[in-house]
Amino acid sequence: SDQLMLYNILSAASNAVTETLQSAPEKPAEPVELTPFAKFMQDGLFGKIVEGIEVTDYVFIHYFAFVAFHILLIAIPYLLGSLNFGIITSRKLYHDDVRLHGSGNAGLTNTYRTWGKRAAVYVLLGDSLKAIVSVILGYTLLGINGAYLAAFFCMLGHMFPIFFKFKGGKGVLTVGAALILLDPVVFIILLTVFILTLCATKFVSMASCLSMFLYPIFLSSLRGYGTPVLFAFLMMGFVVFMHRANLKRIWNQEEPKFSFKKKAEQLSSDEPKKR
Repeated sequence: SDQLMLYNILSAASNAVTETLQSAPEKPAEPVELTPFAKFMQDGLFGKIVEGIEVTDYVFIHYFAFVAFHILLIAIPYLLGSLNFGIITSRKLYHDDVRLHGSGNAGLTNTYRTWGKRAAVYVLLGDSLKAIVSVILGYTLLGINGAYLAAFFCMLGHMFPIFFKFKGGKGVLTVGAALILLDPVVFIILLTVFILTLCATKFVSMASCLSMFLYPIFLSSLRGYGTPVLFAFLMMGFVVFMHRANLKRIWNQEEPKFSFKKKAEQLSSDEPKKR
């Protein structure tokens, strides 16, 4: 049954978390000679500004740059994330709102179920591009930590868009697109988990949650602990929380299964939302 399947998957994921945390080897820091490009990707523009300067020797301009760059990496990615292309596409192409149909979610899956492949492609490109731009901005200003900060707030903007009354999508596509630049190896691993789970269960929500649940585990196992892992846990928590209704429907055997064979005009089996 779907309940047993969900229980087994969550149990396996929970065991993986426990085993990883218990067996994760300590990774001593080893000095590595970085190329100029690698150093810039690690520290960003702020690293160039304070290069060769001790923290105790910072002056006003250094503190100002530090604070200003963080504010920019919160505000700009959040605003970019608020450009929810599920809502934009449905309004521009169909003079409608995707949140009034199917699951009520302004994301890729509900757009595909409601209007088919053409609309889904627009959402895929738009929601991916905003995440990629945010991560590039993060790398440029504050390096790897800035990239994760930007990705996190782009995800929050997608979930709670200021332009659309704070009701958006669930963030899976946005996080996935950001991961392409943040850590391609982890992205490929999680994409494989997502595809295998989707093929086995036909539940997009279950595949999304399992992939996100394993995200901080794989990241910490491959890269060690640090700021990126903290953001990975935060992203995982928000994405799983946004899928709480889906998980409840899976448990109650009410969640519609995904299929590429459905007609483009076929809506999700959920009742359409009332205006």
